[in-house]
Amino acid sequence: MKKLIQMQLSFFVLMLFMITFEGCSKSNQAVKENSTTGETPAEVSSPEVSNPVNEEALKGPAEMASNSKPEIQSPVVNEQLNISGTVYKTNKSLVIITDAKSKTIPDIEGIPLNITVRVSNQDQANLNYTSWTPVGPGLNPDSKKAHVEDDKGNIYPIIPVSNKQTLEGQVLQADLKPGGAVKDLLLFSELKPETKRIKLYLPGSAFTDNKDLIFHFQLP
Repeated sequence: MKKLIQMQLSFFVLMLFMITFEGCSKSNQAVKENSTTGETPAEVSSPEVSNPVNEEALKGPAEMASNSKPEIQSPVVNEQLNISGTVYKTNKSLVIITDAKSKTIPDIEGIPLNITVRVSNQDQANLNYTSWTPVGPGLNPDSKKAHVEDDKGNIYPIIPVSNKQTLEGQVLQADLKPGGAVKDLLLFSELKPETKRIKLYLPGSAFTDNKDLIFHFQLP
């Protein structure tokens, strides 16, 4: 019995040795074949991992500012109030046209239209009045300056003062206390003969709550 077991064990070891030897022989043969043909085993490349980068986040403040488009602001258009007559009144201010006539003025060419406006402070706080008479040509276009228009569409621009050399009756600026008032003389280019009906255009300011005043009235 022991001999039988020993024989079986010897046979098993022999078979294991032969299998191992055969595997080594095949491996050596494959290596020889590869070295003979000059081929190298293919490399297995590891998959690339994509890592998306937020390019906007990498931009500096200056670059982002240069790429940003400036906002285009629309020009501010004042509300226009058409006033029939010569009086405009609110809880804040009072504007009255007290006189309108053509009259010669020294050093002024032709016979300008003289319009006197009286402005009053109806508020409980001080108000600053700035005349509609421009100093020099100014930066505003003519359409945004005070002017007169007759019933035929003719425009008569306001006459500016030079170097703040005001004429008698003109007030360029005044600080009005509550209840205070001031009269200001506005001069316009000479009217065409027989002009009777006019529109006086006064651009909006802080004194008028930025509302353009358009007075429609008839000359005496």
